[in-house]
Amino acid sequence: MAYTSDVSGASEVYVRPFRESGATWRVSNRGGQTPAWRGDSREIYYLAPDGVLMAARVTGATGAAPFQTETPAPLFKVAVPDNTDPQYDVFADGQRFLVNQQISSKEEPINLLVNWTAALKKP
Repeated sequence: MAYTSDVSGASEVYVRPFRESGATWRVSNRGGQTPAWRGDSREIYYLAPDGVLMAARVTGATGAAPFQTETPAPLFKVAVPDNTDPQYDVFADGQRFLVNQQISSKEEPINLLVNWTAALKKP
């Protein structure tokens, strides 16, 4: 189970067995939130405090091997709204993401033409 906790004083991503108590492993190294697993559980994704989506490859937790991850690697920067709700999801293959991007606050006008077919009938 991957989760976020501030037990260290900062929001970090951790993993622990779902039904067992005891060991926990920290995945993030400079803060993180909203973790998500790849479909085959070989990677954990999370958002870093600077808005970068990170990926940590899981190298342990198979058979008798203990859980461990490689150093998290940055994937790409996202502009998600500032809250803790999940703002992204990962496809099972880990190759595509669906991200709730925050758009620019600059308002662009929208022109709406109503009854445009009437203008076509005029000679």
